[in-house]
Amino acid sequence: MNALGPNAFLLAPQYLLAGRLFNPEELQYGSNGILLDEQLALALFRVTEPIGRTVTIADVEFTVIGILRHTKRIGDSVDYAAYVPLAALWNEAIQLDALQVTAKPVSGAGARATFKEDLESWCAGGTLIDLSKESMSSLLALRVLLFFIGGSVFFFLLGIWKKRLRCFIGDYKERLQMEYARILAPRLLLGTLLAMLTGLALLFAALALITYIVAPVYTFPEWVPAVLVEWDDIQSAFWQVWQGAASLRELRSPELIRIRYFGMVISWCSAITACLLLWLWGLAKERLKQSLK
Repeated sequence: MNALGPNAFLLAPQYLLAGRLFNPEELQYGSNGILLDEQLALALFRVTEPIGRTVTIADVEFTVIGILRHTKRIGDSVDYAAYVPLAALWNEAIQLDALQVTAKPVSGAGARATFKEDLESWCAGGTLIDLSKESMSSLLALRVLLFFIGGSVFFFLLGIWKKRLRCFIGDYKERLQMEYARILAPRLLLGTLLAMLTGLALLFAALALITYIVAPVYTFPEWVPAVLVEWDDIQSAFWQVWQGAASLRELRSPELIRIRYFGMVISWCSAITACLLLWLWGLAKERLKQSLK
């Protein structure tokens, strides 16, 4: 059984097959209504109409007001689901195994830190899971791989730019020995403008690469120790980050399990891609050496 609080259907929408959902007043103040998924309704009432019938839970009767589409998600340990307002259980002798608070914070407003502080001050000892951090953590291997690929392309283009610039300067010096400077002025102006534009493009590309690889630091400020060169600070930051992950119990949501699964797949694929690129790079260098002999 799942107890729903206010705004529950905004964060986790449900597909209604029959009847109705809880209205905001029922979720806020409580009611004796209950929502069943189609599999549980079929198991309880067989082929009869379930809407309006009653279900007894811990000697408390609830009236069926709606039937939801059956959706067993990743991580669910049971095949059935029933939903009642959380406010209806405050004065009843029904004990809940766990309390899960879900929120969608506004990006860039400091809501995540405020949400964490409020929950820890309200009920300490729980597990806080930030899906945005989990997504960033799952993509770190791919981010590093893309950074090295982008860095290799950047230095390759930088080498071409420097080579073309040297050729342009050398050609201008040779022409200057045979032609007047005023005749070569348009060519010099055009070449200088083109070199500056391509140089600025390379500069912005370098800034984009640095921003791309530094972005996780802003998402995980707890990874950065107070003093980078002090071993004690580095060690304390390490244990502070991984102590929560090593806890004995964790309430995992389907979204978290999905993120971690695809994160594992992306990490392995990134490692295989990196090895493949290194092998192709070595093979290309060998063939280049053989062609130059």
